Amino acid sequence: ARDIQVILVAGSRLLCYLARAQLGALLPILSVELRLSTADQGYLMSRYASGYIATQILGGICADRLGGYPVLAFVMVASGMCCLAAPSLALLGTIPFGMAFTTLGLVQGAAFPAGNVVCSRWLLPSERSFSSNLSAIGAATGGFLVASGAPAIAESFGWQAVFFTSAALCFLFAAAWLCLGSSCPTQCSYISQEELSVLRDACILPAATTTKNVPRQQALGDILPPPEFFLHTSVGTLFLCHFAQNWQQYFNEWLPLFYNTRLGVPSDLAGFHIGAIALVELPARAATTGLPALLRHCGFSNLQCRKLMSLQGFTFHLMLCLSIAALLLHTGATALSFTVLLGLTKASQAFHAGGYYANYLDLSQNYSGILTGVGNTVATAAGVAFPRFASWSLEGSDGSWLLLVLSLMFMDVLAIIAIPCGMSADCLDDTVYLKITSPKAPAAPDDSKSQ
Repeated sequence: ARDIQVILVAGSRLLCYLARAQLGALLPILSVELRLSTADQGYLMSRYASGYIATQILGGICADRLGGYPVLAFVMVASGMCCLAAPSLALLGTIPFGMAFTTLGLVQGAAFPAGNVVCSRWLLPSERSFSSNLSAIGAATGGFLVASGAPAIAESFGWQAVFFTSAALCFLFAAAWLCLGSSCPTQCSYISQEELSVLRDACILPAATTTKNVPRQQALGDILPPPEFFLHTSVGTLFLCHFAQNWQQYFNEWLPLFYNTRLGVPSDLAGFHIGAIALVELPARAATTGLPALLRHCGFSNLQCRKLMSLQGFTFHLMLCLSIAALLLHTGATALSFTVLLGLTKASQAFHAGGYYANYLDLSQNYSGILTGVGNTVATAAGVAFPRFASWSLEGSDGSWLLLVLSLMFMDVLAIIAIPCGMSADCLDDTVYLKITSPKAPAAPDDSKSQ
């Protein structure tokens, strides 16, 4: 049953990325058919993130309180409806078309927190890296399917068919989730008693099914963790790493325009290049899935595994961006050379599933939903800022793609500096709880002095 939940959560990530990435994949075609200016392109590309950033925290709270099952069910049905409505709204103008993606972002803001809540209530600590990696594989698969398939579908049946296909897939997945998904093990109809015993022995079930944590949640307001929780250095480091990788992710959504305008590659052939880039990420994530377990077998602690994995990811990405910058300065560079380097940058992100990405499940069990929601809100700010920054950088005939690559390198450097000093794999629930629920602690020194 645990495997089924992990696969379903990864499937939800696949469809969320498939739905959100279709605009970027279709942008060269839409720019011609809808006569979009550079400013219009920046506006449309930022709409999803504008909605996505608004519901992260609320989605995390709802998932913590209601469970991940109803939240993910709502997300997938509403996502299908947004995709279904997008072609009709495009006929009304750029602003109504953008509203479809704003709404899509609003409803999908709860998907990541809800998925993490499901995983935190189902999985053993040793399974968290695998779950994070599989979810990342799902996201990469969604990006690959859109990048490679959307241009071909648009050329054969029209760009509207891409949105209709996405809607159908969302509805089909929603049906599967309603049949097989579950917020926690005790609510699952097909879990075995043996698996329940394993989870009880690992102290996974008490957090969700006994009264062990009830006093703690009441002391913390029953919904929100105290401010000290979010001010912890390890939480800030986690949020910074997520923001840095998201900055890289939103750059990738501009690759269809890069191949079409900077390299002069036709839209259908550009889809082949971008599909190849996404395809490289899949075997990379598969290859790194077992790496955290191998490091622990070699004597590395959980924290050392987290640090090493993410440091590798950001360092490799920085080195590859240096090479891409050099190619941009070389007038004879081919599209294939860019595809190779960009594919390797995507592959370098595979390390993060066993690094900072799994930290969302390490740092809290009681509040994994809202932690994920706040962290993803901070990280999604990159999705609002980067399209604006990109449209400003590319404005006019002398638009600079080099400036965008330099911004990626800057984010890599920030993360590389922060990880050794601030990352932690310790659960903060007990630490923060003791600080909040010990108001009489200052009286202890007085008692000792009186003695």
